[in-house]
Amino acid sequence: MYRFRPDPARVNPRYLEAYLQSADAQAAIDEMKTGGNESGLNLTHDRFRKLLVPIAPLDQQKRIVAEIEKQFSRLDEAVANLNRVKANLKRYKAAVLKAAVEGRLVATEAEFARREGRSYETGEQLLQRILETRRSQWQGKGKYKEPAAPDTTDLPELPEGWVWATAEQLTDENRAITYGVIKLGDHVDSGIPVLEMRIQMLMQRIRQIVGNGI
Repeated sequence: MYRFRPDPARVNPRYLEAYLQSADAQAAIDEMKTGGNESGLNLTHDRFRKLLVPIAPLDQQKRIVAEIEKQFSRLDEAVANLNRVKANLKRYKAAVLKAAVEGRLVATEAEFARREGRSYETGEQLLQRILETRRSQWQGKGKYKEPAAPDTTDLPELPEGWVWATAEQLTDENRAITYGVIKLGDHVDSGIPVLEMRIQMLMQRIRQIVGNGI
């Protein structure tokens, strides 16, 4: 680290600081370095003394520093606004997902069926069909074991036509639920079902479904 105090009568210290932090100055300093480490110790005093600095008239240096401070103040404000937007976006995403799993994001199938005067397969009927399929397609060793039903004692009431189910009830009967750290690739309809606890992946899947018009 090199320290030096410029004469304010010759150069504005804040102007010099701004130049030394610029990409041009950093590139010039990097070219002066010798050796293989990145500590900066390989920048010799003699080389640093020869660093070229573009000097503007003092009054212009002051105006440049004032403009830098004004622009940086605006950038700081923009960053603060962006952070607030990100926080609001995170809350909005959470609200969308909450509404989706509580049946408030779109009209329920029960409402559509009444409106159109038709019957529909309820969540309970769908779950029974899933369980029957699991049972009939069991290819594992030994006797098929029914997945445990969920304990709904303290669970909130679901919308009309919905039903609670366990993760085990919804998985492939011949593929056990396993834990592991893996890197997921692109979604493939015929691939192995995977549940990953990251909101980004869930939102990506939602965008894929919406994009496919499902």
